[in-house]
Amino acid sequence: MSVRRQWVSMPVLWLCACGSAETPLPFLSSAEPASMPADSRFLLTLNLDGQFPVQVDYGGDSGRVMVTPPVKASVGDRDFELSRIDDHGRRLTLDIIPWLPMGLQDLRVQFEDGRQVVLEQGFEVKPPLNLTGFTIDPIGPQVRGQPFAVTMRAQGPDAALFQGRVIVRSTQGNVNPKVSDAFQVGVLQQEFTAQDSAESTLSLIVEDYAGHTGSSNEFFLAKP
Repeated sequence: MSVRRQWVSMPVLWLCACGSAETPLPFLSSAEPASMPADSRFLLTLNLDGQFPVQVDYGGDSGRVMVTPPVKASVGDRDFELSRIDDHGRRLTLDIIPWLPMGLQDLRVQFEDGRQVVLEQGFEVKPPLNLTGFTIDPIGPQVRGQPFAVTMRAQGPDAALFQGRVIVRSTQGNVNPKVSDAFQVGVLQQEFTAQDSAESTLSLIVEDYAGHTGSSNEFFLAKP
């Protein structure tokens, strides 16, 4: 892998009539995870370090200095909205949808003032995993609207490597959430709730973004 380099795109900003200056930009230091398969949906965290750009609001009696926030990010040539901003803008979370081009990809963060910071080849998109489907551990009777634990397991030669998220639906009524959390070493235990207008029998169905599926046993959903 080649050495990663950071660079910034900085058009000149005129701050006042008496001169010009460029406010500082942070730099993209890392991405978590650093790589994922092309067919996985996952949350990507970008870490920023250093000083953030500021802008001066001259609308009041005295100028207010405000931090210029990041507004979007991109992986390669695909833009993503920021799903979450933490640590005063230093940790950005993106909901990455398949399929990104395979190989090393540049990471970019754009700020409200139009400037960007870039981490060259900061993320690697790997080939899809070799999966055959999913299994769901047995589910007993449940009550409408009350959370219940579900354990899902990836299947196939690369099952232990699966860290993606899957789509979740039911054969009757509705189940929430409709996109799971991330698997860990091919296994996920998460709470779900099921809703239906009447007592019913249903199964859960899961599917990843490469079309691999799995379903649970039928279980009874009772009224509260």
